[in-house]
Amino acid sequence: MCLRRVAIGRDLAQRSPISAVAQTRNPGLAAIVELMKRHREDPLPLEDLAARVGYSRRQVERLFNLTLGISPGSFYQNLRLDYARNLLASTDLSLGEVAVACGFETKSYFSKCFSRRYGVPPSRIHARA
Repeated sequence: MCLRRVAIGRDLAQRSPISAVAQTRNPGLAAIVELMKRHREDPLPLEDLAARVGYSRRQVERLFNLTLGISPGSFYQNLRLDYARNLLASTDLSLGEVAVACGFETKSYFSKCFSRRYGVPPSRIHARA
């Protein structure tokens, strides 16, 4: 399968959650992010993520804010939105299917979050609504 990169929004290199984590080399942070990636469709609550790596919720919040300058919830949502952007650009899934695959309960909430992050609605990337 050939995937194309999508250039949407402002300064995408700075906005990539995964590249920010890779630069930190923090094993706890990496473990949490790996859990987030495995649970894009069914997002885990922060308490569950923290418990699975032996941290408290507060430790995870501090780790994300100090290391990445973003809350764990925002990071998780950005991770899911980046995945959605790739699905929209590289598959024939409908907007509703992409929303579900990325853990959003409604297509309208997905569209709102996507537009806020990238400055364009998901329908501009994907012709099949």
